[in-house]
Amino acid sequence: MLPFAGIATFLRAPHRPWDEAWEADVAFLGVPFDITVGFRPGARFAPRAVREASLRYALPPEGYYHPQRGFQLAGLRVVDAGDVDIPTLAYEVAFERITAAARAVRQRARLPLFVGGDHSVTYPLLLAFDDVPDLHVVQVDAHLDFTDERNNTRYSNSSPFRRAVEAMPNLVHITTLGLRGVRFDAEAVAAARRKGLELENRVLFRSSVKSRCASTCTTCKSGTSSKAKSRG
Repeated sequence: MLPFAGIATFLRAPHRPWDEAWEADVAFLGVPFDITVGFRPGARFAPRAVREASLRYALPPEGYYHPQRGFQLAGLRVVDAGDVDIPTLAYEVAFERITAAARAVRQRARLPLFVGGDHSVTYPLLLAFDDVPDLHVVQVDAHLDFTDERNNTRYSNSSPFRRAVEAMPNLVHITTLGLRGVRFDAEAVAAARRKGLELENRVLFRSSVKSRCASTCTTCKSGTSSKAKSRG
């Protein structure tokens, strides 16, 4: 079926509501929530947009074919678990529903994919992992999201990781990659460092990746050279 036809589900996977009984390898859950943004709304439409974009890559039963690797992801069970039912202008209720839905999807899928939504949804989503011992999160973000308060509210798109480390003793470490910008919150940075967060800005991250790639390439070349000499 062509991408512009049919019902839009993630990768054209079957739709199974998150609160029903099913099992899958991968499950997509939409979190269409963006009422805590400080600038431009619209992230609430992201789950639907991702679904529509994914229609070009519907996963066939035999998997995707690659010329060098053959068929990939054959037999993978993918489910679209729908969206969290978000109430209007009631973030407390929204967060409770997000956590409940995320917990349910975790029980049903080996790999849950949660698609927001503004950054504040990170907090209720992380709460769904409060049973995981020694939880380590890798955050790829331009911003730290560790502000204590913004406009006299403690639950905004700037504060999800601050609230998470306060509420979750099992969240033992956060690594943040790609930080950039000119409006860092000094108090938030200091608080994050006191909590042991590992912070790496975009320039350092790129430099680190380039260094590791160069090291890997050198090792590969040395290995190839050694093999060539041994064959000779």
